[in-house]
Amino acid sequence: MKNKISNKKGFTLIELLVVVLIIGILASIALPQYQKAVDKSKAMEAVVQGRALLNAQKLHYTQTGSWSSDLEVLDVTAPDWTCHVGSAYCNKSGAIAGATFEIARYLTNRIFFFCRVPADNERANRLCVAVGGKYHHTSGNYKYYNVFDQRL
Repeated sequence: MKNKISNKKGFTLIELLVVVLIIGILASIALPQYQKAVDKSKAMEAVVQGRALLNAQKLHYTQTGSWSSDLEVLDVTAPDWTCHVGSAYCNKSGAIAGATFEIARYLTNRIFFFCRVPADNERANRLCVAVGGKYHHTSGNYKYYNVFDQRL
């Protein structure tokens, strides 16, 4: 009787299914973490632009006594930001994970940088906290987180 030597090459179907399952589990863990990192980086970019815009507005206010809506006059690069003269208010168009960013002057001597989110959007609420926001108040269906504030 001859001994048969088996030359099996390749993987069985079970081995392939186990590998695909493991990759799927790892992807399901990694994807939300990746999304959080992307959201936070976009939000931090908005915070940096907002801080530059706020400082430019403060400088303009001390020189002219008024708030400017013209970003070219302010000599600042803040894409997607719009300022409104009458209300002393600036906002970033387009939400990041449901969060919007706003700069508002109150009582003529204090400027707040807010992260505004729908009260029921947990992802956006976590994002505001992640960029350093502290809960400030609720107005209607929105929560406001104070990222920073400054005096004029």
